[in-house]
Order: sequence, then C-alpha cells, then structure tokens
Amino acid sequence: MMKMNREVAGLITFILETVPSSQLIQKWGSTLFYSTVLSLQRNYPAVRSFKSLEKDFRDYFQKQTTLLTTNQVVANNWFSDLRDRIHLDSTRAYLSGSLYEDRKVTFNTSMQDEIERRVGEQTSYLASFRDEFNAGKYKGTPSKALWRAGLYASFLAVMFRAGWIAKQAEDTVIFWRVTPGKEHCGECLELEMGGPYTRKTLPKLPGEATCRGNCGCYLETKQGKKV
Repeated sequence: MMKMNREVAGLITFILETVPSSQLIQKWGSTLFYSTVLSLQRNYPAVRSFKSLEKDFRDYFQKQTTLLTTNQVVANNWFSDLRDRIHLDSTRAYLSGSLYEDRKVTFNTSMQDEIERRVGEQTSYLASFRDEFNAGKYKGTPSKALWRAGLYASFLAVMFRAGWIAKQAEDTVIFWRVTPGKEHCGECLELEMGGPYTRKTLPKLPGEATCRGNCGCYLETKQGKKV
C-alpha cells in the first residue's frame, strides 16, 4: 500500500483525533478503521513516530487527570474521553511496532483481535480508576492520581512491542534484557534468566512485569535488533 500524501495524512490525523474511535468504527467498520490507521502510520518512521505519540499521550493523560482532580471535569466525561484516546493511540503504537522492520505489513484480523483484547484490559483498569476516584480514594492526594495516570503512557510501549512481536517469525530467537544501572524487579530478572524465547514462548512484554517498565527492560533478537 502506498503512502498518503501530506495533505491526506493531515486530514486523516485530524479526523482520528477529533472523532471518537468508537464512532468511526461504527461508521466505517473495523477493517477500514484499522487499515486507515495502518496506512497513516506507514507515513512516519516507526520509532520516531512512537516516541512523539508516547509523549503526546502522556501529556494529554496528565492534563485531563489534572482537570479531574481539580473538579474541572466530571469523572464519567474524563473516562469517555480517555477511553477513546487509549484506543486510538494504542492502535497507532501497535501498528507502528508492526511496521518497525517491514513497511509492507498489511492489516489482518489477528492484529485486530490482539489490539482489542489489550485495549479492553486497559479500559477495564481505567473504569476502576474512575470508580475509585468517585469513591474518594484520591481526595487530597492528587499526586497519586497523576502517578497512576502516568502508568498508561507505559502501556503504549507495551503495544509497540506487541505489534513488533506479532510480525516476528516463529523461530526468531528473542532475549529479555535488563538495563544496567536501573532498579530491576525480581520478575524482570527471572524473565532475563529464563530466556531465550520465541514469539510464542515469551510469557509477557517489558512493561507488563511487576515494575511496569520502570526498570528499563527491552527485547533483543539474536541478530541484535532491540525493541
């Protein structure tokens, strides 16, 4: 599939960021929605695009949660807004990862199933966050709410790696690496010692361990490709 020209890419980006993804899927259908996002991501270098996306997502999540903790937005509206943002940006992160090594990747139903499964889990966590806020758990402690909001940005890195992993050959040898100088949780150390893995035997991704990615772990293939 060819790249979009700059004007079309800009228009598609505007539509995606303006209209809730749930409405677009209802109007366009799932296949067209995900294929359109994939075509959009094909216009940008995978890693650079992801880093920009991650920063924008973190900033937006922090901004909206600040509005929540200062009573400038009601919790249900906050939830609806961020639910759609998680869906769109997680989809973009996953598809950027799938394009990391192969710019000719085409969308398929297994990719859709994984995106929707992972986004569904995060939406459930977000609903719990909303319910806890309504119950007064974060009253007087807005910093705790902002810290929890920051965890959602790390989820985008999980989605990028998930997209990359999905496109690896079944016999690709994958190592779990810990970053020297970082504080590592016991689970990450066990995952490093338990390798090497393949796409099917890797039990989880960096960012899904107990520390939620704070230890800076990453994956590396036998050929030296790092994600």
